[in-house]
Amino acid sequence: MLGLKQPDVSALVTGRVGKFSIDRLVRCLDRLDYKVDVVVRHKPRRGSSRAIAA
Repeated sequence: MLGLKQPDVSALVTGRVGKFSIDRLVRCLDRLDYKVDVVVRHKPRRGSSRAIAA
């Protein structure tokens, strides 16, 4: 169903996803009929204000 070999399925099930690219993980979810939304945001900086001095 996922198009993966059994050892890779085992790695996913046990949470060892470091060897998988984001693209490969998204493809697996797509094959399981999940809708995937990717959101990218700026990470807030610690201790700095957002105001920019002119």
